[in-house]
Amino acid sequence: TCSDKWSRARDSTPIPKSQVCVTYKADGRDAAVASGDSGGPVYSDASNGPVQIGIASHVIFDFYYPPFLMCVDDSVPQVYNSVPEYKDWILKHSPSATFV
Repeated sequence: TCSDKWSRARDSTPIPKSQVCVTYKADGRDAAVASGDSGGPVYSDASNGPVQIGIASHVIFDFYYPPFLMCVDDSVPQVYNSVPEYKDWILKHSPSATFV
């Protein structure tokens, strides 16, 4: 699982409840976030359309890992801040935001 990959990469450090680990494909290929993607959204399909579940937080960089593969290798954990965990903060700063 994504959480297992994260744990192996971070010496058994668990993912905090405020974050979510995601693996996904784009155009049928493994996909991942890269350093320039910080702050970008991740969506999940829902019956009424896509729902934003996270905001790109960070990826693990390895100086020995080819940079051009960081964005396409599903073995690199993708960690996002969990939108539901920040609902109160979001509503404080954006009162018109809606949640499903």
